[in-house]
Amino acid sequence: MSKVKLSSLKVDLSAEREGDWVRSSIDGVEFKVRGLQHPAYQIEQRKWLRQLAQQNRQNADVSPDEIYKVTTKMLMTHILIDWRGMDVPCSEDLKREVAEDPSYRDVVRAIEECAAKVGQSQIEMVEDDTKN
Repeated sequence: MSKVKLSSLKVDLSAEREGDWVRSSIDGVEFKVRGLQHPAYQIEQRKWLRQLAQQNRQNADVSPDEIYKVTTKMLMTHILIDWRGMDVPCSEDLKREVAEDPSYRDVVRAIEECAAKVGQSQIEMVEDDTKN
């Protein structure tokens, strides 16, 4: 009987923090991204959530467009490093354009999916030599 090798479940923390290339759901496109657990991203996200909670105490609604704009800006600032397979090279100006234009949501979704995958463990199985 096979069992999961515990050490194979370790996350690659270096890839999460420094970034790695991940194939996206967009055919032929890869993104070099940091993981969603990247400290700078997490800190900014928590800071924004605290501000949001404060606004909600004042009964100030936050529009879906505002939520999209802020979260996308954080992704572009802290998570996306580069891309390949696009007709134009990645640049700070293009990252800003993608972040500000909701019609690029498929690109943003692909970047977020890649960021969720970077550094993921690769499950390995081992044979169980013990007899019952």
